[in-house]
Amino acid sequence: MPKRIDKLTEAQKAAMPGWAQKWIEIGLRTGATDWATFEHGARECYRFAKLGQPKVVVHVQSPLVLALAAPLAGWLLDNRPWDKTA
Repeated sequence: MPKRIDKLTEAQKAAMPGWAQKWIEIGLRTGATDWATFEHGARECYRFAKLGQPKVVVHVQSPLVLALAAPLAGWLLDNRPWDKTA
């Protein structure tokens, strides 16, 4: 398997519109999330990258919730305003 691709074959170029349409449809889906498939795929990415597995996977309702909640959660964990000894 090549580690770097510098040029596509004509067959690969011809297949691009179909792949683009498939992934656009996936990206625009608004139905229920298949969390088991997501978590399995995410863990496989960590394994492939030789990173430690996440201890917890937090499910959120939308990318916007994630964008707002993740920095807040990080700040809370770093500062622990409820723990006066931290």
